[in-house]
Amino acid sequence: MWQADPAAARQGRNGGDPSRSVRIARQAFVGRVALLYEQGPSTILASFIALLVVAVAVNGHLPRRWLAIWGLAHVVTASLRWLLVRAYWHARPQGFEANRFWMRVYAVGALASGLLWGGALFFLGADWPAEVIVLVYTVGTGLLVGSVPTNALVYPVYLAFMLPILAGLALWPLVAGAVRFVPVGMLMLALGGVILLLARDYNRAMRRMFRLQAENEVLVGELLEHNRERLRHLRRLQRAERELQRERQLFLEGPVVVFRCRASEGWPIEYISPNVLQFGMNFETLAFEKAPFLRLVHQEDARRLEAASRGGAGHYDFAHLDAEIRLKLPGGGTRWVYCYIVPVFDAQGRVEHFDGYLLDISKLKAAQLALQREKERAQVTLQSIGDAVITTNVHGRIEIMNPMAERLTGWRLADAQGKALSLVYQVSDEETGVRVASPVAKCLRSDRGGIDTRMMLLHRRDGRDVPIRQTVAAIRSATGEPLGATIVFHDMSEARALAQQLAYHATHDPLTDLINRREFERRLKHALRSAKEELKQHVVLYMDLDQFKVVNDTCGHVAGDELLKQLATMLRKQLRGSDTIARLGGDEFGVLLQGCSLQEGRAIADTLRHTVSQFRFVWEEKTFEVGASVGVVAITPDSMDVVSVLSQADMACYAAKDRGRNRVHIYEESDEELARRRGEMRWVSQISRALKEDRFALYYQEIRPLRHAPDEDRHIEVLIRLLDEHGEQVSPGVILPAAERYNLVGGIDRWVVEHVLEWYAHNATGHRLHVAINLSGATLGDHTFLEFVQERMRVWRVPPWMICFEITENAAIANLGEATEFMQRLKQLGCQFALDDFGSGLSSFAYLKSLPVDYLKIDGRFVRGMLDDPVDCTMVSAINEVGQAMGLRTIAEYAENEAIIRELDRLAVDYVQGYGVAPPRPLRLFSF
Repeated sequence: MWQADPAAARQGRNGGDPSRSVRIARQAFVGRVALLYEQGPSTILASFIALLVVAVAVNGHLPRRWLAIWGLAHVVTASLRWLLVRAYWHARPQGFEANRFWMRVYAVGALASGLLWGGALFFLGADWPAEVIVLVYTVGTGLLVGSVPTNALVYPVYLAFMLPILAGLALWPLVAGAVRFVPVGMLMLALGGVILLLARDYNRAMRRMFRLQAENEVLVGELLEHNRERLRHLRRLQRAERELQRERQLFLEGPVVVFRCRASEGWPIEYISPNVLQFGMNFETLAFEKAPFLRLVHQEDARRLEAASRGGAGHYDFAHLDAEIRLKLPGGGTRWVYCYIVPVFDAQGRVEHFDGYLLDISKLKAAQLALQREKERAQVTLQSIGDAVITTNVHGRIEIMNPMAERLTGWRLADAQGKALSLVYQVSDEETGVRVASPVAKCLRSDRGGIDTRMMLLHRRDGRDVPIRQTVAAIRSATGEPLGATIVFHDMSEARALAQQLAYHATHDPLTDLINRREFERRLKHALRSAKEELKQHVVLYMDLDQFKVVNDTCGHVAGDELLKQLATMLRKQLRGSDTIARLGGDEFGVLLQGCSLQEGRAIADTLRHTVSQFRFVWEEKTFEVGASVGVVAITPDSMDVVSVLSQADMACYAAKDRGRNRVHIYEESDEELARRRGEMRWVSQISRALKEDRFALYYQEIRPLRHAPDEDRHIEVLIRLLDEHGEQVSPGVILPAAERYNLVGGIDRWVVEHVLEWYAHNATGHRLHVAINLSGATLGDHTFLEFVQERMRVWRVPPWMICFEITENAAIANLGEATEFMQRLKQLGCQFALDDFGSGLSSFAYLKSLPVDYLKIDGRFVRGMLDDPVDCTMVSAINEVGQAMGLRTIAEYAENEAIIRELDRLAVDYVQGYGVAPPRPLRLFSF
């Protein structure tokens, strides 16, 4: 039977590729080594079992020491082989060389195991029982046969394990002189040869099987790769087809319109792409009718194309044409397109056709037009803005200067253009005066966006210097490449002057040109610091003008302002160069005497007071005298802060006013008057809290009509009492001065009016009861109080003619204009007025005609002593007579007993009030 050559067959299957055959052989070898290691654990386990069997059999015949050594050697070898197997599976080698290394290591382990078994046979004794010898030989034969399926996968491994054992089985009878076992040794030698042949055949079979498996795997891999390659090729073809379709679609439907014209009159169209529809034209009609291309073009552009396409002899002669032309649209109008044309020649070299394309550039033209307009607008803006602008190229040479830049630098653009910036634009640091190199180079090198703003000093061409605010900005391309720079600078001369002016006004009073309160407090703070740190002594004066309001109310605010200006000029002349005078507000002045003792300060304060008192202010033929009350405070290391020093000076000033005005008062901690004022300050929070918590109580005191009274209606005066946190009454003489001093009295007046009107509405409606309510001087100047009274009158529906408001003579005179207006407004509503404490002022009768009052309340100081002092009695009589002569009703206060009341009745006084009539009682107890 014919049989093919195996090598040829293998080469045929491999396609004649030796490298493929080697790859398959190596892949098969890797598979056998992997199976060898996979079966390694079972081989080691079988070896352990054989070890146990032999150890049991030879126990008692072989010295235990040698048996233990032999067994321990087996255990060590088996353990190392087990670690080798674990290491192999951890490494999982893939290549041929790596697996050959692992095969050699495994063969060494097999050889060590074989030597242990083969060497152990020589320890057998010739005189041992036959059954022991036979058992050992049986175990050895079993090892030879049993290792074929595991070790014969790689034939050298099997030989390394088998040959030492076979040598021991065959040679032991001869070496030990066991003649009876020589035939057994020969038999084992023959059996070993047979086992070797069987192992070789098994090895060849396994090699063929693994090779076939490897060939199949390689073949499958090649087939899969071939299929993948065919699939990739198919996809490339599909992509190419899609690209071709897209290109065709782009060609037919894209923005580029392709055409061909015959080179004859009008350029008849032979072909034009369908996307000419974007211009509203039908490509089939154009091509079918051979429409002349030049008729589709604007007349002027058609002439340009025709002229450019013909040579000197009138024939078509050009390499290519490109132009921006206007295409006429079917519906009217034109569209800008870019036209590119190349000639197509015939065999004789004559132009036969024109091939070309059109590209819509209408948006580009619109953008160009818009850009041109923006450029023109930018040029106009640049010419008209108030900032100077210089633009340079990347080398720092000037390209553009606007008129303001020409004006500030003194250079004309025609002279400066192209010159280095450093020649035209010379600046220095405003603070240090150091010349600054070209700001453009520094700006272009900057990584912070290329913008830099700072104050500089510009050196003009004519040598003058101008302060400017300079901003340098880099001009960069879209990729960040520097193209140049722009310098924008503004003349700061006017701004500097304005800033200086604003700084001056921020620290000075605009009327008197003295420093203002804020600047005064700043300097005072510095003086306090020097007193603490350098132990210097200073003095603060707090000056308030007396009778200033008379000038204001009599002649108006213009006259008052003029008075303040004249006094400020005079006072400033009386001070030393190191002293500071300030207007703190209204008619109040502050003076800081630097490095001054208290005695010197007192002398200067008296000089200032004397200067004011000697001054005569003339306005519209009227002459006025004013005075000044001055408070003096020493600044020492123990002084607290600005607020406390000014508060002390303020208290000292008002102590001077309280002691008769036009005098100087020095602040001292032990001063009883100042202690009283500090007590008033402590009452401020009490009063505020009482208003919030409604802790005021209303009292009333009867006013009795005498024989000459025009009516017999009941009259009462409402009084107010404050209740402290424990419900105890506080004397009005304690709280009212504090309330007036710290502007709380307005709130008290509103509280009284609200609660009196509410009480009247609920208790006195329908009765002839006249109620007198006291108002403070501060309320007379509060225009919102008028609206408040009118609104509360409407709410409580109280008849206004039953309400009489009492104001003191001093308050009326101090606020003459405002008091008169206030009284007239409320009298229009129907209210009445009483002038309280009349006769206490020096000018009482002079101002009485100006005030629209209904009652005169004679000052109680005259009434109280009228029985003992003829002068007081004469004053009461005179006031009563003058009042009644003016049609006013008179009320005598402090009628403490019946004797005074009888005397008042004899003098024809209308009404009396005092403890001789009735003491004050709670208003809630009033009854008719």
